[in-house]
Amino acid sequence: MGRGSVVGALPFPTPSPAEDGRPYQTVQPSIPAPLVLVDAMSWSEAEVQARVAQEVHRPFDLTQAPLLRFVVLQEAADRFLLVFVVHHIIADMFSMVLCTTELREL
Repeated sequence: MGRGSVVGALPFPTPSPAEDGRPYQTVQPSIPAPLVLVDAMSWSEAEVQARVAQEVHRPFDLTQAPLLRFVVLQEAADRFLLVFVVHHIIADMFSMVLCTTELREL
């Protein structure tokens, strides 16, 4: 289907290159995150679950922001599945509760 962008409203720590051999983090006020839209209308449930597993297990490059990704699988004309993957280094439970609340309000 295509690609888009999600502009985050919540601050997330983002990786920064090492300085004097020591890595550090910075916090960005908002970050654009890629949004991948996938036409999965002809897929079986097993194919959908395989794609979800693929996204969950795909590694992040810890030197490149964002350390999160969004994939939307369109399973039917009126049915969508959001796969939201966040690296644990940038989100604690409080942050995830805030994100989930924000996503529900969309």
